[in-house]
Amino acid sequence: MKKNKTIKKAALKVPVLKNLILEKQELYKTTTRQAYEIKRLNKKVEELKRQLGDKPLTKKYAIWPLLENEVLKAEKKKDNSERPTGNHKPPFTMNWVIPAVVPSSGGQSDIFRTINYLIGKGHDCRIYIFDPPQQSNLEEQKKLIYANFEGIDSPIFYNSNKISDCDILFATHWLTAYPVYNFTGKGRKYYYVQGYEPHTQPAGYLGHLAEQTYTFGFRGLTLGQWLSEKLSEEYGMRCDYFDYGYDPKEYFNNSDKPRKDILYYAQPQKAHRGFELGIMALEIFHRQNPQSKIHLFGADLSRYKIPFPHEAMNILTVPQLNELYNNCATGLAISFTNISLIPLEMIAAGCQPVINDSYHTRKIKYSDRVLYANPTPSAIAATLSKAVKDNSNGLKAKLPEDYTWDHSNRQIEQILASDMS
Repeated sequence: MKKNKTIKKAALKVPVLKNLILEKQELYKTTTRQAYEIKRLNKKVEELKRQLGDKPLTKKYAIWPLLENEVLKAEKKKDNSERPTGNHKPPFTMNWVIPAVVPSSGGQSDIFRTINYLIGKGHDCRIYIFDPPQQSNLEEQKKLIYANFEGIDSPIFYNSNKISDCDILFATHWLTAYPVYNFTGKGRKYYYVQGYEPHTQPAGYLGHLAEQTYTFGFRGLTLGQWLSEKLSEEYGMRCDYFDYGYDPKEYFNNSDKPRKDILYYAQPQKAHRGFELGIMALEIFHRQNPQSKIHLFGADLSRYKIPFPHEAMNILTVPQLNELYNNCATGLAISFTNISLIPLEMIAAGCQPVINDSYHTRKIKYSDRVLYANPTPSAIAATLSKAVKDNSNGLKAKLPEDYTWDHSNRQIEQILASDMS
């Protein structure tokens, strides 16, 4: 493995070989994602066939048995029952409990980016996939991880009944917080929190289960300051935060052409992304700015009636996304909980972000570089119109190094080193 990395590193210094390697990587990622999508669609087809035919429908569980088992175990526990391995200097052995990998998940990209960084710093990282629906398997998960997250060569386990002792054990999602809470081996328990997850669930029992995880006594590492404040003040959770970042090798301004197009990060499957508000605002914007082409990306929108001309771009690869940013004067990214990573990527590529104005959206380091709009259709449309007019030549100011993911991951490593010293 190390020999292959050395050969690849040398090849990347040769321009022709570098281009071939990068093209091969993108092709492999694309084909892996397509295979995953085909499998998902085939399952839908089989379900529809059963609905239309005489075969009985497959009954769904009221709650997945694996999750039910963890919830009932957690109910019987009296406290976090943490058994630290003792203080010592880096490197550390870390176990990461993550949900099943899904292509195009920005949150999972962040997790693996952090794992990859820590591996590079000499830490031993193991990956435990907790998949309550059991709709995947170890072989498929390994293939998805290797295709989408370069450099990951950690041991990978799928729905394992045994998590090994470690120095640090990470929960990375509310589902994974339950097996981490129930873990009785050695290791300090941390919660890598990227969003306020009760907001991502309908009001009900699953939202309640998500909220309960903030009372488990974990040490919190949160994406951004707002989450750290919220979890500390409302749940008494000890938290530190790391900053939003971007990868300057992936997102950069390479266009001097005039810009008048706009983009919208459209995700109807996520209520906190405010899809309905975005569509209403863009309908008004189009009537006022018919010359501006509107690009929609982030999800399959084929089932939706979009009331204005647009280009539906579905899920994009990183190079495709950077190209889109470079072609647009402005972009809309709404969130009614922790904001997405999209605005900072836009800025790096010279595209002016427009986001909904709220206390939580202003608690970011780069708040002076975005345009805020009241979360009403007319106010957002007016702000987008202003952004197209003012940013016709693209943003020129470059982002400093402390806006990168390397900086964010250094913050994480420094927090862990301080805790363990």
